[in-house]
Amino acid sequence: MPVPATATWVDGLYYGALAVLAVYHLAVWATLRERIHLLYVAFVASLGLSSFVWDGFGATYLWPGQEAFDHASWVFTDALAALFGLALGRAFLGTAQRTPQLDRMLRGVMALAVLGIPLSLPATWALGIEWMGAVTLVGPPALLAAGFVTWRAGYAPARVYLLAQGCLLAGLTLETAADYVLDGGPAWTEYGTYAGPLLMAFVVSRGLAVRYRDALAERDRLAAERDALERASLHDGLTGIWNRRRFDAALHEAWRRAFREDAVLSVVLLDVDFFKPFNDTAGHTAGDDVLRRVARCVAQVPLRPDDLVARYGGEEFVALLPDAAPEMARGIAEAMRAAVEALGIAHPADEAGPCVTISVGVGSLVPDEDHTPKQLVDAADGALYEAKAKGRNRVCVAADASAAVVGD
Repeated sequence: MPVPATATWVDGLYYGALAVLAVYHLAVWATLRERIHLLYVAFVASLGLSSFVWDGFGATYLWPGQEAFDHASWVFTDALAALFGLALGRAFLGTAQRTPQLDRMLRGVMALAVLGIPLSLPATWALGIEWMGAVTLVGPPALLAAGFVTWRAGYAPARVYLLAQGCLLAGLTLETAADYVLDGGPAWTEYGTYAGPLLMAFVVSRGLAVRYRDALAERDRLAAERDALERASLHDGLTGIWNRRRFDAALHEAWRRAFREDAVLSVVLLDVDFFKPFNDTAGHTAGDDVLRRVARCVAQVPLRPDDLVARYGGEEFVALLPDAAPEMARGIAEAMRAAVEALGIAHPADEAGPCVTISVGVGSLVPDEDHTPKQLVDAADGALYEAKAKGRNRVCVAADASAAVVGD
C-alpha cells in the first residue's frame, strides 16, 4: 500500500515536465482549436494525478485515517488515465476512419474504463482495483495493435505512437521486473513508472508537434490555393487582366465611396474596331492574340492606384476611374487609344484602316440618389457608340452624364 511520500527532485522533474507539456498543448489548442490537443492535456493531467495518488499523496495524506477514500482515489485516477489515454490513442491514430474494427475494440476498452469510475467509491474500491487491473492489461495491447495496423496501412505517424507505447511498456516492465524478479533491484529501477509514462508523453507530444507543423503548412497551402482561385476567378482567362465580375464589384464599391465623399466617378468603355472582320479574315487564333495585346496595352497606360482596367466582354474593355473628372478621364482614354494605334497591328480586312484601332466612350458623374452605377456604364456605352458612328478610332464623352458633375 502506498504511504505518504516525501517529494524528491525526481518527483519535481516528472510533474514539472508534465505541466510544461500540458501548458504547451493548451496553447496549441488555443491556436488550432483541434480537439486532440485538449485530449492530450487531459491525458497528461490524469497521468500526473494518478502518479501523485499512487506516490502516497492521496486522501490519507490530507485526511489521516480515511484509507477507504485513499483506495477510492487510486481507482478513480487510474480510470481517468486509462480513459483519456485510449481517447488520445484513437484520435492520434484516426482509428474511426482507418481501422473501424479495431476502433470498436478501443471503444469497448474505453467503456470498461468508464465503468471503473463508479467502482471508485469507498465501498467498492477493492473490486475497482481488480477491474482497473484488467483494463490496464487490455488497453496497451489494444493500442499497440491499432498502431501496428494503421502503420501497416500506410499511416506514417502511427510509428510515433508505437514508439510511445513501447516507452510506456518498457518503463512498466522495468519496475515490475525490479519488484518481482530482481527482488527490488537497483535503486534507479523504482523510477520506471516515471520514465515510461514521461517518455511516452514526450514522444506523443513530438508527434503532435509535427502534426501541428503540418497542420499550419496545410492551412497556409489551402489559404494560398483559395487566394489563387479567387484571383483566377477575378481575372480574364484569355487576356490575364481583371474580368467583368471584378469590375462590377469594384464599380459598386467605388460608387458607394464616391457617394459618401460627393466625388466624381468616371467609366471608360472601349471596343476594338472591326474585330469581327479581323477574326473572319485572320482567324480566331490571331484574333485572340490581338485581344491579349490590346489588353496589355491599355492596362499599361499610366493609371492611379485606384484605377482598374478589365475585360468587359468579347472585344470590349472597360476602365474604372474614381475621382476622375471628364477631362482627366478623356485624357486617359485618349492615351489608351493612341497606345493601341501605336502598336501598328496590321488589319487584314478591306473595310478597316491599315492597323487595329479602338473606339472609346467616357461617362462621368457624381453619384447621387437619382443615378445608379448602370446609368454610368450606359452613358459610357452611349458615348462609345457615338465614337463608332463618327468614324471609329476616336474618343467621345457622354454629355448627359458629365452634366451631373458639379463645377465641371
